[in-house]
Amino acid sequence: MTVFQQNRSETDFVYDEIFTHLEYLRNGITIEDGDTILDVGANIGLFTLFAGSRCPGARIHAFEPIPPVFDSLRRNVALHGLNAKVHDCGLAAEAKQETFTFYRHNTVISSSVTTAEQAHDLVRSYLRNQEELTGEGADAATAGDDLVDAVVDARLDSEQFTCRLRTLSEVIAEESLDRIDLLKVDVENAEYEVLKGIHWRDWPKIRQLVVELHDVDGQLEKVVTLLKALGYDVVCEQDNRLLRNTTLYNVYARRADDDGAPRIPAPATTAASRWSGRAALLADVRAALGAALPEYMIPAAHVLLEELPLTQNGKLDQRALPAPEDRQRPAGRRVAPRTEAERTVAGVWAELLRTDAEILDVDSDFFALGGNSLLVTRLVNRLAQATGAELTVQAVFEGPTLTAMAAELERRAPVAPQGGELDVAAILESIDLIENMSEEELDAWEGRIK
Repeated sequence: MTVFQQNRSETDFVYDEIFTHLEYLRNGITIEDGDTILDVGANIGLFTLFAGSRCPGARIHAFEPIPPVFDSLRRNVALHGLNAKVHDCGLAAEAKQETFTFYRHNTVISSSVTTAEQAHDLVRSYLRNQEELTGEGADAATAGDDLVDAVVDARLDSEQFTCRLRTLSEVIAEESLDRIDLLKVDVENAEYEVLKGIHWRDWPKIRQLVVELHDVDGQLEKVVTLLKALGYDVVCEQDNRLLRNTTLYNVYARRADDDGAPRIPAPATTAASRWSGRAALLADVRAALGAALPEYMIPAAHVLLEELPLTQNGKLDQRALPAPEDRQRPAGRRVAPRTEAERTVAGVWAELLRTDAEILDVDSDFFALGGNSLLVTRLVNRLAQATGAELTVQAVFEGPTLTAMAAELERRAPVAPQGGELDVAAILESIDLIENMSEEELDAWEGRIK
């Protein structure tokens, strides 16, 4: 599935949660054509995409307050032609403006409530759980706390945005919603605040809820107590092994009087989804260019990029754009590792990424080949063992290509002593000679030195 995203590894993780493990369709939760679904804390819209592709006739409202993330959500809804309305706001107990901290490398923990310490602890626990589940115990033991903390800190750089918040009851009135078949909430430590923004007259309209909840300051007990008092059957789980030892729980709630009978689906009115893969996207681009340009102006090749390379000033870095043939470069034109440092880096990459060192070249990118934050800790340790050079975590993130990493290793290589190897035997012989001199001989020797 082609999507606009903020962070590749994060997107893979959330996609796996939603599409592979069906985290939001557990414990009796269902969605069908004709349902009204609210995606609160939509992020880039993966749950909206899941619901829209599974039930094309569903009516979806997706809420995301942080501007860069909202832009990805808006683009994804348009890209896949979903019957969804996107709202550039968050939901809370009252209408107001709030300052949100946006973590560009960990967008799912961006929040107006989560503290820097809580964000650090959550990412750290996730990395440790991922480390344990890989089954490589020897490597896990070498990733010390300081190194893991350095990885976490490197991925928690942030900026702040002032964002608009509304109450859910305001939206229900404005959109004339007579029912909500599924209310999905994932808002990083503010879940209870969202529920407090629902007027008591609107609660009977809500048939099901799935809340990804942070159990901070007793929030889990508050939410469960509230939902049970309102007549819901409630189940709490912490099933995802990558989130063990964190405060994260999934809360599933269904109305006790819901008999689960199928509802009459509304007719699907949306167009078929487009660009669900690279081939479809490129075919569409070629067709559009063919219709708009004379043949001599149609590009002979196209390159898909995860993002455009930018200069430090935020402008397009033309020199960093790959040549069209780079993506499908013949094997004979690849530049194999040339120096000892490049060959060492290639060997370590091959082990960590479970790939053949022969296919790596000097322009290979560690993260494009499947590297992630956990593997960075192992990479730093193994390169230190192999070369004695201590790479920093930040250096890996800033220079992820093979040639950049090798150059940094060479720069940090231990300095060899000047003048060649020490002649230990000659030194011992001189010491022995001095120890066997008489006082007169020593005085005479000292006089000659002066």
